[in-house]
Order: sequence, then C-alpha cells, then structure tokens
Amino acid sequence: MRRAPGCLAPGVDGQFTPGKCRAIACLMAKVGGLIPGNVRNVQFATGNATESMTSCVRVSMGHVCYRPLALPAARNGARAMKPEYDGLGIEDRSVLVTGAAGALGSAICSALRREGVPVLGLDLVPGPGIRRCDVTLAAETERMIAGAVETDGVTDIVHAAGTVAIGTVDGMDAAEFRRVIEVNLVGSFNVAQAAVRLLPRGATLTFLSSQAGLKGGACWSAYAASKAGVNRLVDCLAEEVADRGIRVNALCPGSVDSPMMDDSIAQLSRITGRSEAVIRDRYQRSIPLGRAASLDEVANACLLLLSPLSSYIHGTALVVDGGEFTR
Repeated sequence: MRRAPGCLAPGVDGQFTPGKCRAIACLMAKVGGLIPGNVRNVQFATGNATESMTSCVRVSMGHVCYRPLALPAARNGARAMKPEYDGLGIEDRSVLVTGAAGALGSAICSALRREGVPVLGLDLVPGPGIRRCDVTLAAETERMIAGAVETDGVTDIVHAAGTVAIGTVDGMDAAEFRRVIEVNLVGSFNVAQAAVRLLPRGATLTFLSSQAGLKGGACWSAYAASKAGVNRLVDCLAEEVADRGIRVNALCPGSVDSPMMDDSIAQLSRITGRSEAVIRDRYQRSIPLGRAASLDEVANACLLLLSPLSSYIHGTALVVDGGEFTR
C-alpha cells in the first residue's frame, strides 16, 4: 500500500492505530479542500474485536471514502445515520441557492458544481441557471421553491440572499433599517417556511448569517439585528423540523474578501472620516489568522454543512471567521 506524502506511517496490515486515526480525523476536519496536500483516500473502518468502537484509517491514493461505525440507538429508538459514501457524500444531492448572482452565492454554486452537484439559483437578477425571485415576497418564494423541488428534484437549500446597510442608529433612516430586516430576516423566514413545507426527509437547510448576528458593532445595527434574527430563526426551526429528518444550520462568516466588504468599508470611511486603508487594516489586525476569508473558504463551509460528514450538526451557528470572535 502506498503512503501519501506527509502522512504518518501505517501500523499493522496498513491500518492506523486509534491514536493515528484521531490525527487523520483532525486533518479531515479542515474545510478547505477537506484533505490537505495530496492525501486522497482516507477510509474509516472498524478495528478488531478489542477496538470495536474505535475507527482505524487506511490510506492510499485515489479519493476519499468515509465509513462511520455503527452507533448505538438513541433512547427513543432512533438510530444514528450510518452512510457509506465517497468524497463529501453530496453527489446525489440537488441544491437550490438563493442570492446566486451575488459574489458569495456564485462561489457556493461553483463549489457545488465542482463536486458534481446539480445547482439551481434564485436571485433578483436572473441569468444562466438562475431564476428570478424576490425572497421578500412569500407567495413568489414558495412558488419558486415548489417548482425547484417538484420539477428539478431539489433536495437541499442554501439561503445566501441578503443585503447590508451601514450607519449609526441616530443617523440611519428607519426605512433603510426596515429594508435590511425585510431582505435578511423576513426573506429568511419566507424561504424557511416554504422549505419546511416542501423539502423531503433528509434535506438540509443552510442560512448564510454572519458573525455580526452574534456580536454587533458601531454602524452595523441594521445588519447585526437582521442576522441575529436569522440565528434565532434557526434555533426555532431546529426543534420544529428535527423529527422530519431535516437539518437546519446557520453559517456565520466574519470578514470576507468580497464586494460587499469593500462597499461596507467605503461606507464606514464616509461616516467616520477614516481612510479605507486604516479601516481595512483594523479589521485584519482583529483576526488571529491575519486576513479576511476568501469566498471559496465560506463556500467550502457550506459544502460541509450539506454533507453527511456533518450529520450530527443541527441547529448551530457555525462561525467561520479566522478566530476573530474569540478575541
């Protein structure tokens, strides 16, 4: 058996010991590309009789195969999922992405297509593979999602449609505040309501929220309030739809290198009188990793939440911010 460069040497019969297994599991947890370097075929399999509850790992060249061990039944008789699949295990999914014409929505669509997943987009701006939809309109949103599920076989939804407004509480017009709440929070409610009525058992529903929904800051009141509402909506949905086999999560990026961030910094510069370079530098210095996330890094986190690799992640707000929220 060939050993991928950079891996620990295999143990008896080409299998890793339980301790080495944990090291590989840590590597697999890295969202960007899932497996670093050119490690490609990582297979979890049961150990011997004395290690019946311990995973061992076999490594060769090829692609990823993850085989979870049999898990005990829950008290209510339900049993944990025991899927067997290659790669991320999403090849048989079909995903609807809202906000698909935006920078982040487009990155999510591209990441899914790279995994061979059929993608359908919704956005105010239609285009190739993108149908027009205003998520602030409940009837229109439900009609478009119904068509996507019934006609296009959509199994999962990533809700990435959103907007931002920058301004102090005493300087922002109430109509602008309402606009942000309407798009970000009411739009999320409309998508959620249609999704739970229409998605099949085993579906996932991922909302693009924000680190700002966990902790606000000066000039971010409208955006932070709207995203905090999205996080609480996810909390409620998680309890309401768990028995239907639908997983619901929020993804909370911090600073992302994107047109929205560029526009926000420009608005902050006008309000505060500080240069854009100074504001950008302050944001980057607050991040332990020393930089903003790329769009692809956020998209990769979406893939993780769609995947059965995250089959026990439900009702959470997954923070993707390079450690900024810990400061």
